[in-house]
Amino acid sequence: MKKHFHFFLLALFAIMFVATSCSRREEWSGFPTTSQNGGNTFRGGITGRIIDENHLPVKNALVRAHGKSVQTNLNGEFLLQGLDIPQFNGYVSVEKAGYFKGTRTFNVSKADVLNHVEIQLIPKTVRGTFAGSTGASITFDGVSLDFAPYSIMDGTGKTYTGAVTLMGAHLNPESSDFPRIMPGALVGQNNEGVRQGLESFGMLAVELQGSNGEHLQILKGKTVDMSMDIPPTKLASAPATLPLWYFDEVTGIWKQEGAATLQNGKYVGTLAHFSFWNCDYGGPIINLDVQFVDANGNPVINTQVNITATAINDTRSAWTDNTGTVTGGMPYNSPLVINVIDDCGNIIYAQNLGPYISSISLGTITISSNNYITANYVGTATDCNNAPVTNGFAKITVGTLISYTNLINGAFNFTVPACVAGAPVSIQAVDASTLTQSTVYTTTLNPGVQNIGNLSACGVLVSEYIQFTVDGVPYVALQNLSCMPDSGVITTLACSGAAIPSGGGTNGQFIYFLIDSAGGYSLTTVGLSGVGIVPIVTYTSGSLNITNWPAAVGQFADGNFAGTYLDQTNNPHTLSVNYHLIRTN
Repeated sequence: MKKHFHFFLLALFAIMFVATSCSRREEWSGFPTTSQNGGNTFRGGITGRIIDENHLPVKNALVRAHGKSVQTNLNGEFLLQGLDIPQFNGYVSVEKAGYFKGTRTFNVSKADVLNHVEIQLIPKTVRGTFAGSTGASITFDGVSLDFAPYSIMDGTGKTYTGAVTLMGAHLNPESSDFPRIMPGALVGQNNEGVRQGLESFGMLAVELQGSNGEHLQILKGKTVDMSMDIPPTKLASAPATLPLWYFDEVTGIWKQEGAATLQNGKYVGTLAHFSFWNCDYGGPIINLDVQFVDANGNPVINTQVNITATAINDTRSAWTDNTGTVTGGMPYNSPLVINVIDDCGNIIYAQNLGPYISSISLGTITISSNNYITANYVGTATDCNNAPVTNGFAKITVGTLISYTNLINGAFNFTVPACVAGAPVSIQAVDASTLTQSTVYTTTLNPGVQNIGNLSACGVLVSEYIQFTVDGVPYVALQNLSCMPDSGVITTLACSGAAIPSGGGTNGQFIYFLIDSAGGYSLTTVGLSGVGIVPIVTYTSGSLNITNWPAAVGQFADGNFAGTYLDQTNNPHTLSVNYHLIRTN
C-alpha cells in the first residue's frame, strides 16, 4: 500500500486572497489541539498534492511553509524539507493565479518525518460588479453580501469609489471535497485564548478587486451585512446565536470576533474585513494518534483518514505521514468512527472508537492489503547495444498522473492504484547516460500484474535536461523538469528538475536555479537537495553563459554556469550546470 511521490523545488513569490466561513458548537478540530505556541518544535518536512476543482493536478503553484517555498510539479506535488514545524501548528499555504489561496494546518507526530497534506484550490469566480460610491447587494449560491455606499478602501486606506469586482465561492461542508477545500483546520482560539474545535456550517471565499486589478478591502469603521444558507442536514441542530471567528492567515488558526444569529434558515452577521469567517460554538478536544501499516508491516503513507463524531454527525480528515501516522484533536467524550480511504475513494479500514476523556495513543493498526486494488506494470529496458540500461528510469502516465521509477539492472516495476479500469496508460524508458529514450508504450489500466516486455531506449533523443556535476560527481535531471518566468516576471527564469545519480541509484537529487536577465544576465538563486548531495548555503558564481533565452512558451532555454559554494559547516564544494529546457509558462 505504499505510495510514491516525486518532487522538485523552485522559489517563487506571493499573490493575495480572502474568504469567509460558518460553523457550529461541540465540534472537533480536524487536527491541531493546544494553544498556538504550545508543544515542541520538530525538524521535519512536508509533502503534498494540489488539485483544482476538477480534481486535476495544479502544476507550478507556489507552496509556502515555515520560511521556505517551492513550486508544484506536473502532478501537483511538492516537497519541503529541513523545516522547523510547531508540534500543534504545522501550516502550509498555496498560491496560484486565478485561485483563492489554499491553506492547511496540522499536528506533527514527531521529528524527522514527512508530513502530508492535500489541498484543492477554489477558482476565483466573478459574482458581481458595482461602484464603490453606490454600494450594492451581491447574491450567489445562497450567500448575500450588502455593501453600503463608500464602504470600500484601497491599499492605502483611502475610500475607493471606482469599479469593484467581487469574486467569491460558497463552500458546502457536506461536500466530499470539503476536507481538501476547507482552509487551515477547524480550530478556534476564543477570547480567553482557549483552543477549541469547530464544526463548519459553510464557507465563503471573497476577494474584492479594483479597476486596475488592485486589492480592495472594507473601509475601516464600516461593515458588510452577510447572510448564508445553512445546509438542510444541519439546520435542525443549528444554534440560535453563535460567535463569529476569523481565520488568521499568519498563524493558521481561527480567532473569535463578533457573533451571528439564525434567521429563516440562514446565519446573519456583519463583517468588518474580508478574511475567513466562522460562526461557531467551540467544544473541548483531546489528542489522539494512531499508526497504520499494511500486511507486510510497511507504513500506509499519504493516505486519507476520516474521523466522524457520531453524536453530531460531523467528519474531519487528515493524511498519514511517511510513518503511517496521524495525530490531532477530536471531541471530548464523544463516540467516534474512524475510516481509512484509499486513492480510489474506497474505505479500506473502519472502526468504532471512544468516547475518550483524555488524550490517547491507539498504537499500530494493520490494514489488510486485500482491500487495496492495484495494477502492477513490469518490464525491461535495453540500450542501443541491446544491453540492460543501468543508468536510467521508466516513466508511467496514468490519466493525468506521472510517476517515475529507476531501472534496476534494466528492469522496472510500477504499482499504481487501479481506480478506473480502462484508463489510458503510457510507459517510456530513458537511458540517462546517452540521453535517449524509447518510443511510448500505450495500454489501459487493469488490476493485477501486467508484463509489457522490453522497451528499447535507443534512437529517440530526450527533449530537455539539466546536466550538473557536484564535486566531480555527474548527475542528469530528466524528471519533473520545469522552466518558467518567476511569478510572471518575464525578465526571470526559474528552472528545476529531479535527477538520478550517474551509474544508477534509488534516490533522486533536486536542483533549482533562478536567472534574471534585467540589466544583464545574473544567477540570483541556486539550490540543491537530495541523498548524497550537500545543500548550498552560500554560492559564489564563477561563470554564467546564456546561449538562448526563451521569449515565449514552448521555446528553449539554453545555457551553463559554474561556481563554488559553502555548506552549513563552511566546507567548499564545486558545482557546474548545463541545461536545455522548454519554457513551460
